[in-house]
Amino acid sequence: MLLAPGLALALPILGLIPQIQRGGGGWARPTTDEGSVLIVLADDLGIDALAMYGLDPLVRPDLTPNLELLASYGLRFENAWAAPKCSPARAALLTGRAAFRTGIGNVIESSAFSLPEEELTLPEMLAEFAPLPYATGFFGKWHLERLGSGRLCASTAVHGFQHFEGTLFYVPTAPEYCAWNERLCDGATGRSQPCSQYMPARVFDMAAAWIDSRQGPWFCTLAPQLPYDMLHNPPVELQSIRTGPQCAECPTGTRACYDAAIQALDTKLGELLARLGPDWFERLTVIFAADNGTPNSVNRYWPSGHVKTTFFEGGIRVPLVVAGRAVAPGRRGKVASALVSITDVYRTVAGLAGVVELPPDVAQDSFDLGPLLQDPPRPTGRSTLLAEKFVRNQAAPPYVDHRAAIRDQRFKLIYDWSDRRALYLFDLAEDPRELVDLLEPEPPAPGTPAGDALVALEKRLFALLGLVTAVRAPCAEAR
Repeated sequence: MLLAPGLALALPILGLIPQIQRGGGGWARPTTDEGSVLIVLADDLGIDALAMYGLDPLVRPDLTPNLELLASYGLRFENAWAAPKCSPARAALLTGRAAFRTGIGNVIESSAFSLPEEELTLPEMLAEFAPLPYATGFFGKWHLERLGSGRLCASTAVHGFQHFEGTLFYVPTAPEYCAWNERLCDGATGRSQPCSQYMPARVFDMAAAWIDSRQGPWFCTLAPQLPYDMLHNPPVELQSIRTGPQCAECPTGTRACYDAAIQALDTKLGELLARLGPDWFERLTVIFAADNGTPNSVNRYWPSGHVKTTFFEGGIRVPLVVAGRAVAPGRRGKVASALVSITDVYRTVAGLAGVVELPPDVAQDSFDLGPLLQDPPRPTGRSTLLAEKFVRNQAAPPYVDHRAAIRDQRFKLIYDWSDRRALYLFDLAEDPRELVDLLEPEPPAPGTPAGDALVALEKRLFALLGLVTAVRAPCAEAR
């Protein structure tokens, strides 16, 4: 049973890592799991769908009690961006780099460009730079690789994770949530087999079993493909909203099915936290985020069309919670308005693992969230957020139909980079639902707050997209 926040013991000093000794064969793994990190990545979950963000009054207040309990042990971020689509968000999380650098600006296509092998992903970074040896595991939906998917455990597929269980390219449809193809990679050992267990539940259970078997620090990423834009009936033991055949497809727009999937996600999250032990928040850090916003078919809060796949807030503004050991006691249960990106997970994990410095061509778009978790909090240095998409994933620019959104603390610009023209400008402080385009009927005058923001955001966008190459150089050449 999880302890209430008021019963929590004092946390260890931030950044403290277990002492280890070097043996004849290298580092001796500590027996404690202190310093371990769990990432839970929800799928197609916008802030409008969660009661704790207080946007949609129709959201059931009892829909996500475990997620809200998690937030009570940590810091909830109000202004977090991911990406308009799935694969770019996942690439950003695992590399700390924007889409124009990785070449992943759209969903991975069959037999097409995948996340480059040269990218230094989170598990590879931990293996190379962390002062402690970390076990690394990924469970669930990968959706970053296609070229090597024909081989069970291609190095280009698992990108440094020592253990992988889930799906690489294949994304199950609604009925296939209960009849899917499970892939396992553990070192050089691999298998692919049919599975009839409800996929998200299986993913959580596999992750829990793997964590149980660890003897020292671990890094686990859990991506259960929930709630997702694939409306279905989750098992009734995981939710109380929908009845009917398990994994049956729901008609388009059935909000009850979407909410049932959110509740199922929350149920499994609660089970996992309980399994981590009553003192998990003293030993571990849990990061909860989402890859993009709410699907249009179940949107109830944002203006029509301002949802997943778009650069409007409904498409890229996502929940983000950092909870547990890394968060100072005085910051627990608080809400932060600072600008944060899904890329920031990278350097945050690096900081938690004791990594002091990274090469200059690694995680250039990531900021360590550690200063915001301290009491009192300090700035991270981030002043803008960037999100992108383009039609084809490829190794280098120029990309086809390349579009981007960039914002500061108040204003947001949506921009057509291919045609070099501004599309929308919004004042998010006054217009959080983006109903008034400040570029119409004519752009704001220079010297006004909106006019100055337009110039500054365009300048920042050009500094980012106009001067760099996309894909990271091979490791041997970069260092």
